[in-house]
Amino acid sequence: PLPWMPAKSVTGEWIEGYRHWFGAPYQAFSHQGCRFVLVNSPAFNSGLRFEAEQRQWLEAELASHAGERLLVATHYPPYLLHPREPSSYDNLDEPARGWFLELLERHKAEALFVGHVHNFFYTLHAWRPWHPGEAAEGMDFYALPSTSFVRRDYSELFRIAPGTEQEYGRNDAGKLGYFLVD
Repeated sequence: PLPWMPAKSVTGEWIEGYRHWFGAPYQAFSHQGCRFVLVNSPAFNSGLRFEAEQRQWLEAELASHAGERLLVATHYPPYLLHPREPSSYDNLDEPARGWFLELLERHKAEALFVGHVHNFFYTLHAWRPWHPGEAAEGMDFYALPSTSFVRRDYSELFRIAPGTEQEYGRNDAGKLGYFLVD
């Protein structure tokens, strides 16, 4: 929750509306030896009772599936460039960021998939400092493209300069997409 964000903070009423129309706002399932965990990151740092319930569930869920390949999906990225970057509209703020990353490291998550930025970004979230000549050890961290539109604040990244025919980059179809995880 940041007063200067261009979006409102999550409410208990919104969470219940989501539950009514779509089902559990956090959940997990197994498929072919992998544990997929879906987390409601907009509730992080909200102070809502739901946040505490989800946190307790997530800690128990990961502990009860120790040893399985773990893939996690959520909306907000913990960070875009660095785990200690300043708080912004495009990352989780502390204390949830540190707690979430430490939990994923403790359970050796293989991959984290996030949305929110409507652009593809990839990084390896290293579990320990990396040195040349060593094998990197960590979690693959993917920010996914959008299926609907490119956010204007990211529209000048990558392919071409934004033009008026694409609503200044918002409709740049080459930047839209989705992931299939195999």
